[in-house]
Amino acid sequence: MQEIEALKQATLLNRAAFFNKISDTQKQSDRAQEQQVQIISYDTGTRTYKVKHPNGSQGFAKAISNSSNLCKGAYVSLVQPKGTTTATIDTVPKG
Repeated sequence: MQEIEALKQATLLNRAAFFNKISDTQKQSDRAQEQQVQIISYDTGTRTYKVKHPNGSQGFAKAISNSSNLCKGAYVSLVQPKGTTTATIDTVPKG
């Protein structure tokens, strides 16, 4: 019985370590994407920003604040909220 309990404990520890590794990898990936999208223009009709991604593709994003950082040529980060099709510009600096 002690062997089974030891295996259960080892499994739980391995599972936690694996989750932490995946979480850290995702955070590193997210940090690498920060400040990579450039603002091209602002569309007053749709109230969205036209942005250019690092791979050259263009798209639209909305801002939830009117920060002074949101100007033509500025590099910003994008966040894709679940259940939406339009990305949101993230102006909060990450530590």
